[in-house]
This record gives sequence, C-alpha cells and structure tokens, in this order.
Amino acid sequence: WLFSWGEPLLHPQVPQFIEWIREAGLSVHLSSNLNIREGLLDAVVAAKLTEIGEWVSPGQSVLALVSSDEVRLDFAVADDYLGAIDDSVRVTYRVGLGNDRSYEGRIATAVPVSDPAARTFLLRVLPQDDAPALVPGMSVKADVQVPAGRDGVVVSRDAIVRYPDGRSVVWVIVEADGITTVGEKRVQQGLQFGGLVEILSGLEGNERVVVRGNEALRAGQPVRITDIASPAV
Repeated sequence: WLFSWGEPLLHPQVPQFIEWIREAGLSVHLSSNLNIREGLLDAVVAAKLTEIGEWVSPGQSVLALVSSDEVRLDFAVADDYLGAIDDSVRVTYRVGLGNDRSYEGRIATAVPVSDPAARTFLLRVLPQDDAPALVPGMSVKADVQVPAGRDGVVVSRDAIVRYPDGRSVVWVIVEADGITTVGEKRVQQGLQFGGLVEILSGLEGNERVVVRGNEALRAGQPVRITDIASPAV
C-alpha cells in the first residue's frame, strides 16, 4: 500500500516501485491527493474524471493524462490483410488534410483481434525520427503496401474507362502504316494501390495506354500523342 505518512507521488521512484510490485504478481494500491512531483510524469492532464474527496474503486480512472513523447499511430485495417502484415510491410502516412508529403512509419504491432462490426483490426505504427511532431488526436492517413504474392500488369487508374453496363476498358495506341490510332481493350481489374490498377486480363503488358482525353474516343480514331509516359507494366 503506497499511502499515509506523506504523498507517494512526490517520491522520484514511485513508477519503479509500482513496476517491481506488479512484476512480483502483487496488486498495487495508492492513495494520493495528486501532488505530482515535477518531472515525475512527462504528461499533461487532459481531463479530470473524479472530484476532490470522491471515493474511487480499484481500476477506476481518475485522470486522463496525455504525453506527446511517444505518440503512436493507430489505424483500422481490413481483417483480410491480417495474415499479410509483418516487419517487411511498408507503411507511409500523411498528416492532416491537404498534405501530400508522405513519411515512413514502422509497424510496432498488429493486434490480432478483429472488430466484428467493422471487420477491421488495429495496426499500430511508430513514426520515424525525422517525421513532423504529432499530437494525440491528430488526423493521419496511411498507405499500407501489402505484397499481393504475384506479378502482373498494372496501369494508371486514369487509364480505366468504366461504362454504365459494367464494362471496364483501356484505350491503347495502335500504329500502322505511319498512322497513329487507338483501339479499345476490355479489361478485368484486380487490386488497386497507389494510383495503379492491376489488370488480370485484357492487356499483355507492353501496350501504350491513353490516360488523358480517353472519355470520348472511338475505335480506329486517329490521335496525336502529346505526352509519353511508361507503358503498362
């Protein structure tokens, strides 16, 4: 019992005492008027959950403390990918809205407990040292690059034209007899990631595809190429 004859939180080794007691398999009881010694806890009080003089029960929260020294990034990830998460998975994140700059993160743990309502699990990520300062509650968006376990053809998302009848097509460059035209290729889509779309069927992988001005094309229509990027890969 850590109380009586003084204020236990004024002792600089109180956190260590509590840790030793818990490691021994014993419970810890502490009575305090919350005169916390400066420097003992590197945190600020975010919320007071009890009133002065109020009796509390073991395990009841009395304060909400917030520390910005070891901020973690928590993401809800579809539980379909739980088995694919390991240390080799790359995680990048962006801070706030309208910020396109990405920073690397390191996976700390994937909590193997799924939320049955959302069908997601918790992925906890630690920011790298060169990342900007984070505060609890800040909005962060992440990209988790999970290996698909297969090679394939991918094209820019802008190359896909979708029609109301459910068809997905890609327009490709056709060169014959010195004339440049376009042809329509019906494709089957797979995974989507980083602005790219996997093509399961319909392309060989060496075609040049149209990514701009492809909404109103007709098969065999002559075109003029204004910008050349990489072909389908």
